[in-house]
Parts: sequence; C-alpha cells; structure tokens
Amino acid sequence: WDPDEGRHSAIARELFMATTWRGWIIPSHNFTPYHDKPILYYWLTGLSYAAVGVNELGARLVSALSALAVLVAVFVWTSRRWDRRTARLAVGVLVTSFGFVALGRYGSLDMLLTCSLTGGLLAAERFTARPDRRRFLVIAAAAAGIGMLTKGLVAPLFIATIPLLHAVIARRSLPRAPRPYLAALGVFLAVAGPWYVAVAVLDPAYLREFFLVHHFARFTRDA
Repeated sequence: WDPDEGRHSAIARELFMATTWRGWIIPSHNFTPYHDKPILYYWLTGLSYAAVGVNELGARLVSALSALAVLVAVFVWTSRRWDRRTARLAVGVLVTSFGFVALGRYGSLDMLLTCSLTGGLLAAERFTARPDRRRFLVIAAAAAGIGMLTKGLVAPLFIATIPLLHAVIARRSLPRAPRPYLAALGVFLAVAGPWYVAVAVLDPAYLREFFLVHHFARFTRDA
C-alpha cells in the first residue's frame, strides 16, 4: 500500500542494531546515510524494539502512543476551555476519524509530528490567553523542539505563527518584553540543537540535503 512504513521501520532497525555512536546519530537505510528526516522517530522506535522486539508492534508502538497522547491533550485542553462533555465529543471526533485512527496504527513519523504540533499549539493558545502563565510558552517551545527533531521546520513554524495570528485576530495582549520569548528560544534550542550540531559535525551533507532538498526545493519545485 505504501513503502513508508517498511522504510522507516528498517531505518529504526539499523539504528537499533548500530554498534557505534555515529550509527545512533546518523539514520541509515540499507546502511547508507538517510538524509530525508531527523532522528527522533528512529530513536523512539529503537527503544520500542528494545522493549517489545523487532516486530510489527515495535514498529507501530510510537505512533499508537503518540495518538493516545493527542487524545489526552485534546481532552484536557477542551475540558478546561469548555467542559468535560465537549471534551468527550472532541475525543469522539478524533477516534471516529479514519485518517487519525489509520496513522495511529501505522509506523510513520506523522502521528509523532501530530502529537508535537497538538501539544505545542494548545500550550501556545493557553499562553496567549493568559500571558502570566509562562510555563505554557516553555511547553510550546519544547514541543516545537520535539517537532523539529521529528520532521524539521514545519513544527516550529506552525507553533510560532498560528497562535500569534490567532492572538492578533482575537486582540489578545502579549508581553512586549523579550525575556519570555528568549527563554522559550533557549528551551527550543536545548531540545533540538544538540542533534543538529552533532550531525553537522559528523555529516555536513546531511543538513544541506535535508534543508535545501527536502524542505525548500520540495515546496518550490513544480508539481
């Protein structure tokens, strides 16, 4: 049906079987550096293999747990924003949506990315609603870092811009002092930065191909 699941599962298996630090930092497919995606999904699936074995469950467990985390996040946020009945309805919409259920049972990066985007956007919305609760900005920054390690720039881009646009439209007042935003940037860099620095040192071509080909060229070339 789709080669992605088998490919990502095999990449995680090669990482799981690696005997050197380089093998744990640079994803490989058929033992050739795989420059398409960052590392986090493969790390987590490697841990899943260690826990339950190199099998279908191990290949799909990260997606299943990510989907469960999305359901919990949506329920908690909706129950606090509205009420528990609305929260149950919101979760019901998700668990009866074919795409959500399918990705929750499918070994790919998409549900892990969905999890980081959901957590980051909901936390950022809570910050824009009550700027004095700056812990939510820290949570949003950490989620953006996790998304950056999952699939690149899409997560920090969405988490930073969508809540800001909503705050402007809803006429919410945000702090003008740079301190909370610098703190959030520091959290984001602390989460995502070490792997990007390490891969830049070990394989400079990785980041060049990852950003120029799989980010910018993919969105600018003709269909």
